[in-house]
Amino acid sequence: MEKIAVIDDVSCSRLLAHALPRVIENDEENERAIAVLERLDSQPTMTEDWRTC
Repeated sequence: MEKIAVIDDVSCSRLLAHALPRVIENDEENERAIAVLERLDSQPTMTEDWRTC
């Protein structure tokens, strides 16, 4: 039986408040997005917020 993911709106909204998703239109925005991804990738473990979002 497959597990159905339950999305916690509060946790997701806290995460999105730090890095709102948007279309990347220039090099500056691309660098911002890369920095966010690198920061997330450098975390030793996922937080509970990341698991539920």
